[in-house]
Amino acid sequence: MFARWGWCGAWEYPVGDPLAIGSATADGVPGYQVNRNIGPPGHAGAHQGADLDNRRGGDPVRAAASGLVIAARDSGWNGGYGNCIVIAHRLPEGGVAYSVYAHLAPKSVAVASGSSVLAGERLARVGHTGHATTTHLHFEVRIPANLEEPWENARVVDPIAFVAARLPVRRADSTWAAPYLAWGERAGLVPPECEAEAPLRCADWWRLAARAARHPLRALPADDEALRDSLVAADVLDRNADQTPAGTVHWNELARDIGKLGRAGLRVTAPRLDRAEHQRCCTAKLGAAAPAKHAPDLARRHGTPTLSLACLLLADLAPPPPAPPTKPAKPKHHRKAKPAHP
Repeated sequence: MFARWGWCGAWEYPVGDPLAIGSATADGVPGYQVNRNIGPPGHAGAHQGADLDNRRGGDPVRAAASGLVIAARDSGWNGGYGNCIVIAHRLPEGGVAYSVYAHLAPKSVAVASGSSVLAGERLARVGHTGHATTTHLHFEVRIPANLEEPWENARVVDPIAFVAARLPVRRADSTWAAPYLAWGERAGLVPPECEAEAPLRCADWWRLAARAARHPLRALPADDEALRDSLVAADVLDRNADQTPAGTVHWNELARDIGKLGRAGLRVTAPRLDRAEHQRCCTAKLGAAAPAKHAPDLARRHGTPTLSLACLLLADLAPPPPAPPTKPAKPKHHRKAKPAHP
């Protein structure tokens, strides 16, 4: 589980505008308001989350952050939650958070228990199953004392304030790197404030690779040298590289590491981008439509790798996201031909 459970990065609101409560989306979904939030601590029967409502049902519900689905229930009462989804998130500062999405529309749950999701990925649709008198999303964030504590017993926090403190950076630029940096931020690979076009420092690359790759480490060492040694032992980084944390990564070193990462596999899925546009970007920036599949060719490149180019390479190396669910076609019912009259 730890080898494929990635860290979460930036959070976003699960319905409506991902960055603002009350704002409509670009495709016309009306803004969602907070009808009710958590009650006072210790109050008997206190409300456990935020009710988000825009007076209509059926809108998409998205993952508030990247994580691992631990429950996905598409039927039943479920203690009043009705159809619901629970996601476990590894926080970058340490510890775990659970996000809960309840009263989902019937037959709309699009993920399964055990699957990894990226922030913003569609989970289901807004409904009113379970103990709900109106159509709305019941949204919770809970912080457990440890991994053994069931999510139902974990401490409830204000989900709106929790998300508001972890929203992604609003990027004003529209350069080729913007979607890859946004993906890296939501996947927990890069910090919100980063020098994307500066030469890639070894310490930054080690942390980027550590959060992207599959490996058995439950916690990442805070010391850069210790982190590198741990990744070398896990066969994620090259053992022969002579690097220092403050040094700059060279293309031949990055090429070797990309080959290692390809064999180890990544715990993050690729961003949802137009495939043809992604290939054009790779060709323009790295000389090949699928550069991660030809890692040795990267060693011959001139210049210095940057953080944005490293994100582009990892996005190319990452497995594609699961296809969005499609509604099964309704079977056609053919009328039986009437028997001919004699």
